[in-house]
Amino acid sequence: MSITLNLFWLFALAIPIACVAWTVTHEEIFREPREYCKRECQEARSVLKRKFFYLFTCEFCFSYYVTILFLIITLQAALFGLAWLPARPVRPGVGRQPIHEHL
Repeated sequence: MSITLNLFWLFALAIPIACVAWTVTHEEIFREPREYCKRECQEARSVLKRKFFYLFTCEFCFSYYVTILFLIITLQAALFGLAWLPARPVRPGVGRQPIHEHL
């Protein structure tokens, strides 16, 4: 694979990761869970609990976990062939057998 193609895929994967991280940490749709996480982050007694809830309030921190999730998804797709797009062009009629040849 060429360096240009590698750079393309690096930026192509970075865009949805940034979008997911921004949406969860800033947008109105996740306001209630984010406020709960902020409250727990500030009021929790355990350091582990505070750090866990801080994850959902910090865009930078959350993006690392989104990246891990995306890598797991793409790795499974590469290993087990769970890709959403076909690896090669699909030609109509190839591999299809008629149920009844003579009607």
